[in-house]
Amino acid sequence: MNSGLAIATDFTVFSIFLVLFSAAVYGLTLLADRYWVVAAQWRSFWLLAVGCCLLPIVVVLLPAKNLPPSFLTLPDLATVALTANEVLPQAQRVATGTDFTVWLCVVWMVLVVGVALSRITVAVLKSWQLRRWLGQTPAVLNCDQTATSRYLKRLQRQKRLTIRVTERRCSPFVIGLLRPTLVISKVSLSALNLRQFQLMVRHELTHLGRADTVFACVALCLRCLFWFNPFLLRLLDQFNWAVESSCDNAVLQKRPHLAQTYAQAMLNILRATQSGEPIAAVAFIKHTRRTTTMRMQRILNVAHTAQCNWMHRLLTACGVTVLVAGAFLVQPGSALAGSGEHCSWVNPVPSARLTSSFGQKKDRFHKGVDLAIGKGAPVLAAADGKVLVSTDVWGDKVNYGKIIIIDHGDGLRSLYSHLDSRAVAAGDRVSGGDKIGAVGETGKVTGPHLHFEILKGEQQVDPAQYVELPSTRKQASLRLPPVM
Repeated sequence: MNSGLAIATDFTVFSIFLVLFSAAVYGLTLLADRYWVVAAQWRSFWLLAVGCCLLPIVVVLLPAKNLPPSFLTLPDLATVALTANEVLPQAQRVATGTDFTVWLCVVWMVLVVGVALSRITVAVLKSWQLRRWLGQTPAVLNCDQTATSRYLKRLQRQKRLTIRVTERRCSPFVIGLLRPTLVISKVSLSALNLRQFQLMVRHELTHLGRADTVFACVALCLRCLFWFNPFLLRLLDQFNWAVESSCDNAVLQKRPHLAQTYAQAMLNILRATQSGEPIAAVAFIKHTRRTTTMRMQRILNVAHTAQCNWMHRLLTACGVTVLVAGAFLVQPGSALAGSGEHCSWVNPVPSARLTSSFGQKKDRFHKGVDLAIGKGAPVLAAADGKVLVSTDVWGDKVNYGKIIIIDHGDGLRSLYSHLDSRAVAAGDRVSGGDKIGAVGETGKVTGPHLHFEILKGEQQVDPAQYVELPSTRKQASLRLPPVM
């Protein structure tokens, strides 16, 4: 139960960081688009921008020991209530944190995953319906057009491309990753002359040659998974617009004198298919009055057909490098970056002697191990993690004295009690081997020692499973700490 709540809180922190990082990337692309005319139609630029937005996903999957120190600390939603440990008793803190914070994170995670799964299901069903419809669509050989039909048959032989002609009103489009199919409506055949039709087909073949159908499928998956990130969705819209614009430029690159013919062909297609039944195909942009006007202007305006030179590419590479470095340096301090089950554990007091082991004793069950050593000896963090509790009195557990609790992820926590002093505060992140305090004899004890526990969820486990302890219990001299 505790590990599930920890996953929910980490997911919430990560989603917040992902949206914030995407907002920073989107802001930089707006500046580039404003002062750099060619960026609007440069497909690779927007593809890199989308990839940069996903960098936190790569960073969060890396082991914490391979990451540089984070410059950004987001609030740990799972332990907001625990920061008030000097004021509220433990039971009240846990109940407050669970009711008002942790369960809110659980609701958010369930909402994100549920909506994503529903959108993916709808996309898969639409794809299946489209495939089924294509199977019932006749091939180009049944087409009645003469010159256009001969052109399509020749194209089908040369490109080894499946071409189908449909009765539905739709713009020409290409679908399929392994076996691509070009779909053309009879309305398009009748609305265009041969020259216009050849330009429109060349546009679709350009999409096919640049693997734009693959990018369209990836963009659709990203929309389903990250529907909650408005900045990433906006960048995907810009990427789709750049795909169409760059494709238009590729068609007219060696035929600038046909720009007006190409624009007229596109208008004729839109007029002929605007009242048609929508098809569940993967489209790059939605044609509205505004988008159509902008696209016509770009086609007819020679100034927008400028190509990217080496300086543009160099500046883009430098920007991507900065974003990659930022993704690593600004990653949030979250348990997602490292898990307690896989991080390295060390003995918190390496030179101490084991005076009481974990397990059942004569009169009670000992929930941890006791490590006896002189007062003031340094106490080390057993593993990487985040300090949950650092206080002189922990709720009603006065017997523990000064205490520190560290969360290591995967539901694992380590507890250090009877301390003489504390060197960390709640919310601090520590690495395994860092000094967090000093051995003392606060609380109910008969001598200086460290009482050390490891909790998995709400259950104490034997620390010897994680930490290398002395193999035999040495006889303690003088004062022995009692069994807790």
